[in-house]
Amino acid sequence: MILPWALITGSGIGLGFIILMIFILKALFSPFDQVLNIIKSSIRYGSNKQVNLLPVEYAKRNEFTPIITALNDVYLQVKSYVSEIEDANTKLMSSQQQVKQLNAVLERKVALRTAELETKTKEATLSLEQLKRTQQQLIENEKHASLGRLVAGVAHQINTPLGICVTAASVLESTSKTIHGKAAAGNMSREEFNQAYDHIIQSTELLSVNLHRATNLINNFKQVAVDNDTQENRWFNLGEYIDNILLSIHSRVDQTPHKVKCQYQQEIRFFASPSAFSQILGQLVENALVYAFDDSTPGEVNITVSKHDEQLQLIISDNGKGMPEDVRKQVFDPFFSTNNAQLSLGLGLHIVYNLVIHKLAGTIECQSQLGTGTTFIITIPINVIEQP
Repeated sequence: MILPWALITGSGIGLGFIILMIFILKALFSPFDQVLNIIKSSIRYGSNKQVNLLPVEYAKRNEFTPIITALNDVYLQVKSYVSEIEDANTKLMSSQQQVKQLNAVLERKVALRTAELETKTKEATLSLEQLKRTQQQLIENEKHASLGRLVAGVAHQINTPLGICVTAASVLESTSKTIHGKAAAGNMSREEFNQAYDHIIQSTELLSVNLHRATNLINNFKQVAVDNDTQENRWFNLGEYIDNILLSIHSRVDQTPHKVKCQYQQEIRFFASPSAFSQILGQLVENALVYAFDDSTPGEVNITVSKHDEQLQLIISDNGKGMPEDVRKQVFDPFFSTNNAQLSLGLGLHIVYNLVIHKLAGTIECQSQLGTGTTFIITIPINVIEQP
């Protein structure tokens, strides 16, 4: 029976010890719990979940006092940093609002400028289209004026053979009436008959020659005029065609004291637009007659045509007064003219440039110096097309 009582006594002692240890531990950790509760109570949360740190109030002086003091110092620093951060956030939000306002203003300005730019672009596009139409109309007018000069020149050339034909026809009429009168009266001698016959033969020969001459002039003019009216490519003999062009502008050259000469090394068959060549050559010759010489000094315009490999070279040069460098650089610009007294449109050489570059896929160069004349060098690739 002693053993059970000893066991009960030992258990009681152990339980008492455990309870004693619990009270001792609670007594030991109670200050920690108090300090922890004080620290928790110093941390408050605002309505917008902002953390507010209040000073930790701890009146006791024990081993926790230095910790509380250091924690309050940390709180002060944290509050200072939080205050600075809040100020920075306030300034940032203010800056962001200003940026938004500036962006809104900028967007309105950009939209306004874009609308103005679109309006100006439309106006510029319309103006450019109008300018192109006007320029094209002026070019067409210049072509028609060139054709008009061609017609006037051919009319002048035809006047001579037609005048001779009229004279020959008058002689034929007079001789026929004389023969008829004498034959009717029966008093015509053989000698008178022979003389009348000679006059008739001479008159018919004059009629035939000059009518053929007029026919050739008309055919040449017809070919050049048709070529001026169409831009189609065809095979043609370049030398003969240039001769026809020069023949058609012969009267224009005769109105001046100047001469136009042409030389080509060989017969050149060429596949291109005859209209382009007619306008180029006619305009360059006309340009030389108007601008290159003084009216009192006879000048000379030389046209040279040559073929090198697969390149055709056309050189139009004069021995006139030449031009300064600033004028030479602008000769191909549209509406540029040094002859303002005659209200020139300044499109002649611009048309020549466009024809050479765009129609014939060639190049054109102007060389000139004051006192040494002017030379236009045109180089055109010969199309490698089998001749018919």
